[in-house]
Amino acid sequence: MQKTVLEIACFNIQSAIVAQAAGADRIELCRDYMVGGLTPLKEDILSAKEQLHLPFFVMVRCREGNFVYNEEEINEMCNMVLYCKNLGVQGIVFGALTANNHIDLNACKKIVEAAGPMQITFHRAIDACVNANEGIEEIISLGFTRVLSSGLQKNALLGSKQLNEWRHRCQNKLGILAGGGIRAANIGAIRSQTACTEFHSAAITSNALCCDADEIKNMKQVLSQHD
Repeated sequence: MQKTVLEIACFNIQSAIVAQAAGADRIELCRDYMVGGLTPLKEDILSAKEQLHLPFFVMVRCREGNFVYNEEEINEMCNMVLYCKNLGVQGIVFGALTANNHIDLNACKKIVEAAGPMQITFHRAIDACVNANEGIEEIISLGFTRVLSSGLQKNALLGSKQLNEWRHRCQNKLGILAGGGIRAANIGAIRSQTACTEFHSAAITSNALCCDADEIKNMKQVLSQHD
């Protein structure tokens, strides 16, 4: 059975260091938790590169709000992708939609081309896609490595059926990263119901906006029972 991976979304470098020490398998580095995550500052990416020994992906999202970007914004994000690639970052996290909530093929193609050969996760913009099944096929054709989704529901537990369907359909073509409300109390059920092997959580349990080391350890403990 494939080993499970726990990715922790970290909104500052201090949180990333805590997550690393607590046993996270991978970090998604971003900033501004209250708007769902934005591109971190360059100095924080550099600091992460210097202080983290586990893989980390960088969120590439230039502003809050929707995922419909103009040409100037796409160019700005392409430049950030190139910065990350030149620094040796392992992957990026990105997603873009058209005004009518389809995958923005042109924007995604530019980012994918800029990112190669880094890993690329299409983020939860997929859950806002008007035709997510069609969107999944387009994400595959564009060359994304994986997709982060709650299975079109409020959280990954409620979306377990959809996540399982996608995992079965996308085997060897696209990784399914389950995310949305994942905590130690439900990660075992989500693992069992989806058969996914990658899980995404902020592991935040207080107003401190820093991940909870004990929560990460507890999630890892639950997942170890499925490895």
